Amino acid sequence: MSRNLQFMGSYSWSHSIDENSLSSQPPTVQDSTNIFNDRGNSDFDARHHFNISYIYDFPFQKNPLVQGWELAGTTTFQSGNPVNLNISATSATGLATRRPNQIGPFAVAHPDPSLWFNTAAFCIPVEQPGCGTSVFGSFGRNVIVGPGFNNFDFSLIKNIKIRERLTVQFRSEFFNLFNHPNFAQPGRTAGSATFGVITSTRSSIGDAGSARQIQFVVKLIF
Repeated sequence: MSRNLQFMGSYSWSHSIDENSLSSQPPTVQDSTNIFNDRGNSDFDARHHFNISYIYDFPFQKNPLVQGWELAGTTTFQSGNPVNLNISATSATGLATRRPNQIGPFAVAHPDPSLWFNTAAFCIPVEQPGCGTSVFGSFGRNVIVGPGFNNFDFSLIKNIKIRERLTVQFRSEFFNLFNHPNFAQPGRTAGSATFGVITSTRSSIGDAGSARQIQFVVKLIF
């Protein structure tokens, strides 16, 4: 704590590679006789992560009405996680572990929820004319990267000292203060109506929604 301010910040650059993360995405090994073909970015890979947290004690000490106020918050910026494209279960293998073939560039100039990547760049092997004769798709695992995550959490705190060892604390807490939409992953199943389309938002712990939330708290500290 210096001049009533305390803060902590961190930045991480990382890259995780594996054959199957056993994470939230569907089973990823499309050919059990060639597991190395599924080597790619891990489901949870996030190349950049920045976080800063802070607490500021207002220097008001003379008047009991204005002393004891604090500001606190946490800010997080993180790059997106990989998206593993697949094909719905078909007669070819009976499992939804296959990936499509790439027949063109998948990047779009301005990705947005209505089209995160160029869906016309992919076709379904064997079952789609002109898409190759191999059952297994040529597109790599976890090549496309989904939306990043940006979040601001904020608290306004009032401490009222009742006696030496007893304090009442009132807190106003704002999660996702600016109500910034953090988008979930786009649809990953080739040929589906939602392929390449984002239909929901996510929170810091998964694709569960991230609208602004406000809560008021009273704590008794002794």
